[in-house]
Amino acid sequence: MTNQVYDVVIIGAGPAGIQAAIHAVRRKTDVVMLGRIENSSLYAAHVENYAFCEGVREGKDLLEAGHRQARQFGAEPVPEDVLKISQEGEHFHLELESGRKIETRTIIFAMGVSKKKLGVPGEKELSGRGVSYCVDCDANFYKGATVAVIGDRIYTDMELARRIPCDFILVLSGETTKEDIAKLKEPPALVARSLAELIP
Repeated sequence: MTNQVYDVVIIGAGPAGIQAAIHAVRRKTDVVMLGRIENSSLYAAHVENYAFCEGVREGKDLLEAGHRQARQFGAEPVPEDVLKISQEGEHFHLELESGRKIETRTIIFAMGVSKKKLGVPGEKELSGRGVSYCVDCDANFYKGATVAVIGDRIYTDMELARRIPCDFILVLSGETTKEDIAKLKEPPALVARSLAELIP
């Protein structure tokens, strides 16, 4: 008995992987979608700027709905990571963390984005609950709050965030200088070169 050869294996269980699975399986192909939704950057997010969804939606809920859709169409979600990929002829062989082996004709890589983390205490626990990685998406959640803006795009982020009434503390990183900050229409409440400067 020969092992099944899948038409498509998708590595990634976030929005891109889910969408790829839905489109692929509707073309009457055998589809496996690998990965855990909790590893998606959307999982801990709050979404309110997405068309067709009123109010604030939890990223976890959106991902779970997407997975249900993919399963209903016939995709096979497998919540495992890939340890090894090899190729023999026109087929690819994947080894999963459980030891399961999958053979496929096509691989779609939909592993999403990786956020640049600070590595400070509480960052992981507060992700999506006070720690955000997207000024464009999330600034509106922090109206009236005291906000620290950190990063290499700080000038752009500050101009975007200025549309929301907040008290800003800037923590400079990368190549942003205090001279760059002086060009802002309104100065921040405080400018620091590192997080350590903010701790008494």
